[in-house]
Amino acid sequence: MKTTTIKNSQNDMQALFKELEARFGTKKAQEIIDQAKMARSGHKKPGYMIVKTYSEMLEMFRGEAQGILAKLKQGKVKWQENGAKISFLEKRKLEAEFRRVYRLYWVSMKLFYPSYDQAMAAYQKKINAPFSSAPISTDMRMAA
Repeated sequence: MKTTTIKNSQNDMQALFKELEARFGTKKAQEIIDQAKMARSGHKKPGYMIVKTYSEMLEMFRGEAQGILAKLKQGKVKWQENGAKISFLEKRKLEAEFRRVYRLYWVSMKLFYPSYDQAMAAYQKKINAPFSSAPISTDMRMAA
């Protein structure tokens, strides 16, 4: 079971890399994947920019998936009216595209939420550290 999960995770990261490479170029795609691997391994806490990048990816893939779903819903009526084989092929193409984009959406979501939680926890430690380490004075002072 664990081997299958690791294999699926590697396949998901490869699919994400291919998509990001096509959109942003090899250098940026590799940087995003490397940051994801470091954050997953716990060696480095994710910074603001990488969390923002994951957020943008999540928004991008969500929008694409919603657009494809809307096309499928609009096409349902058209395909029922026409009944042509070309419509059947178009429907299959859209369904395959939806599955691909939805998978990338889930991979992005698996990257974003843990990274966001880690970044916020690190940020909270930075904010609370100065106040928690300073001694609190309980002396009452008189006003002049």
